[in-house]
Amino acid sequence: MGVMDAAESRACLRILLAVARADGKVDTDEARAVEVLAQHAFGAEAPHKAEVFDLEAEIAAVRSPAARHTTFEAALAIAELDGKCTPDEHRLLGRLQHAFGFDADHELDADEGKWVNALKKPRKALEKATADFLHAVSAAQDQGDLTEPQYEKLVADLRARRTALLEQALAAVADA
Repeated sequence: MGVMDAAESRACLRILLAVARADGKVDTDEARAVEVLAQHAFGAEAPHKAEVFDLEAEIAAVRSPAARHTTFEAALAIAELDGKCTPDEHRLLGRLQHAFGFDADHELDADEGKWVNALKKPRKALEKATADFLHAVSAAQDQGDLTEPQYEKLVADLRARRTALLEQALAAVADA
């Protein structure tokens, strides 16, 4: 990934938050993905999901070609993380594509499809992590052995596992 200055990194992360918000809600994996990208790809702090900002100003702050490319790839990944790009997310991606001057270079549906495919295995692994967690909780409850500290450990383990899976899935953005 090309080096971004601090202003471009902050703008990129706010744009990613806007993509996560585009469908009206920021789910846990979207919020965690923005955090993972903030830490690993941008070396910055993730914006709070309730943060208010001017999206047009943030788009304008992403000036360098490398920062635009990385921001666009990360936005595609966030939009496709749950396996379905909503119409609102698609419109925002189109807006970014145009604002970043990618009209001639990118076919949006093909770009989205690339991330759908790239995230299939990680999505299955995320689902399995959740299923494993639910199975462990259920088994412990059935045995009457689930204490609050044990439950908290299972939750922490699930969070760590899901974060590691998101780090692996989004590594391509950091390499962009």
